[in-house]
Amino acid sequence: RPAKAYLLLYQSGDIPQETKGQTPNQLRPLFKKNKWDGLTLPEYLVLQRVEAEKRKNHSFDAYSTSGAASNWTWLLDTNITPSKVVYASWNPDNRRVRVGWGDSDASYSSLGARPVVVVEIL
Repeated sequence: RPAKAYLLLYQSGDIPQETKGQTPNQLRPLFKKNKWDGLTLPEYLVLQRVEAEKRKNHSFDAYSTSGAASNWTWLLDTNITPSKVVYASWNPDNRRVRVGWGDSDASYSSLGARPVVVVEIL
């Protein structure tokens, strides 16, 4: 991320279906090809709050066992180690944000990635 202030551009809709069921290792070339960035954990937490207040619900990032309905997201720009990537979502059963990490070669049908674009402010 830039050391200076930056804009974070994102779409507030669902996570793109093309990212679901993919591993972080598979997603990175797609993101690079499209000139997308992944979210960091601090960025995700800010967006989670902004979207929850705007929508009056947690549909922006709600986990679901249905892959099509889930907005569980890999935070591709937050790694624990080179092979461990952070993920996050709203857990409707526990009514809280859930943050964890998984192997960069792991995939889950209900887990995708939210593309963003980082623009440095000069």
